[in-house]
Amino acid sequence: MNGSYSLKDVLPVLAPEMSYADLEVSNGGMAANAYVEMIQTEDADEKEQIRQALLKYCKLDTLEMIKILERLRLSFQNLFKISDKPALCLALTAKGLKIIPLLSF
Repeated sequence: MNGSYSLKDVLPVLAPEMSYADLEVSNGGMAANAYVEMIQTEDADEKEQIRQALLKYCKLDTLEMIKILERLRLSFQNLFKISDKPALCLALTAKGLKIIPLLSF
C-alpha cells in the first residue's frame, strides 16, 4: 500500500476480486472532470453516457467501502474471538464496572 490508505490502494489488499480497471471513470479526479463535462454538454446522449459512467464508479466506490468494512469486521472478530462468544471488555462507568462486547457494530 506504500503508506497510502486510499480506497484504491486498500482495495487490492482487502478485496482483490474488485477492480476499477474496466470502468470508464476509475478515480476521483476523473469523476470530477466527468461531472463538469456532463453539466456543460448540450448533447443528451453524451450526458447520459457520462451519467451512467459516474453511477458505475460511485456504485463500486460504495460497494468497496462495504466490502472493506466486512473484511475488517471479520478480521477483528477472528482476532478477538474467545471460543464461540465475542470478546468482552470491562468499562468503568459512573455506575461501576460494565461488561460490553468488544465488537458490537
